[in-house]
Amino acid sequence: MEEYRFEHKEPLTQRVVLALRVNTKQLKEQLWLGTEYEVEAALRGLDKPLYLAQTRPLGAFWCEFGKSFADGWTEVVLALCGALLARRAERETQERKAAELLSQLVVGNSAALYAAIQIWEMYLRCCRGRDKHKAETALRDYAQLLILPFGEYSPEMANWKWEKPVVPVWNYREDAKLELWYPPWRNFL
Repeated sequence: MEEYRFEHKEPLTQRVVLALRVNTKQLKEQLWLGTEYEVEAALRGLDKPLYLAQTRPLGAFWCEFGKSFADGWTEVVLALCGALLARRAERETQERKAAELLSQLVVGNSAALYAAIQIWEMYLRCCRGRDKHKAETALRDYAQLLILPFGEYSPEMANWKWEKPVVPVWNYREDAKLELWYPPWRNFL
């Protein structure tokens, strides 16, 4: 397994994806986090370096996600936005601060690791732009989409009923979209 490093480098050329395979008969779930190519290879059974590859008890991902907190994410985004506008010495200080905060936020939480990698990769792409003020706004808006679900549940989530259809929330950003695939609930019986 390869560790993702929060450092100033060239952004990845491929999307980072999080895949979850559920085995209801064995009550296990497999979780993979890496570039799209690496995760696709892992799903086919090939051994590729990933940022995260785990087999866990069924439901661990959702329990872990429910314990995710919103605290700390705002400080990360502010530090990265400050780094975009700062000169080199101050930029490195802000990047280091954000990297340390991200490293603390992702401990034992795969959903938080996914969000952290996505935010850092967006920051790296924003560093390449010429208009730093537009880049700052783009980074802030993008990060807000990813960290919004942490720590809070919407009324729709709390009042969900089996009989009623679930209306998905779309953010229309290909690189921030979360897709869930699951069979109809009668197949669980």
